[in-house]
Amino acid sequence: MATFSPEGLDIIETGNMLLRDEINKYKASFKLKIVRALTESKELKKEAICSPKEIAETLYLCGLSWKDERCSPADFRKKMGICVRVCCRIEK
Repeated sequence: MATFSPEGLDIIETGNMLLRDEINKYKASFKLKIVRALTESKELKKEAICSPKEIAETLYLCGLSWKDERCSPADFRKKMGICVRVCCRIEK
């Protein structure tokens, strides 16, 4: 059975080397979608102490780091939900 663990085959790094421009466009587009969603949020407008762009960058980086922990999709969503509430200062 083959695995794509960092110790075995670094497919992400290979993809970055081969498709760097396309991957960077995708990342920028994804972050822009987060910024737009935050900009349209009524809760964020009344509570935020950071700009939507700053919050989007933080959420993006947190998501990348937690994704690498290989947690379940449910655990990842839970962690990201907490991160969104903290970054946007939204009470549960």
